[in-house]
Amino acid sequence: MAVPRPREFGTCRPRGVQRPSRHQANAKRASRAASAKSPETAGDLTIHWVSSYYPDPDNWIGQMYDSQNWGSWKALSYYKSEAMDKVLAEARQETSQQKRDALYQRASRMAVDEAIDVYIYNTVLQRGISKRLRGYQYCPVGDGLEIWPLYFA
Repeated sequence: MAVPRPREFGTCRPRGVQRPSRHQANAKRASRAASAKSPETAGDLTIHWVSSYYPDPDNWIGQMYDSQNWGSWKALSYYKSEAMDKVLAEARQETSQQKRDALYQRASRMAVDEAIDVYIYNTVLQRGISKRLRGYQYCPVGDGLEIWPLYFA
């Protein structure tokens, strides 16, 4: 007797419809990415998943809402605003951390006020860690887990 496969999360396949092969899935992803190269061919709905790859506000808001990034996976909203571009350019050039913070706060407020994206949720990091684990330090860059300093006592 065949053992039924558990249902997969994130799929909308009706029963009996086979999962696409890895090659088919990769081709579909590639065509989806290629179609997003212009506003005319991009989908009507997409997702943003952004993690901090470096600790600077430009990593998030600058990559997503500067019109020079159109067609990248982070800037799929195709938002165009000379005012936003100007604020972001000024923030990148500014050397005073306090002034940069004010400029990025202003850009963030513009993004929310203009409802560029619909923000559905923001994940909260939850991690179960054994009491025997030593060397853990939270890092906000990437996924927040650097494995190399970890060891068990």
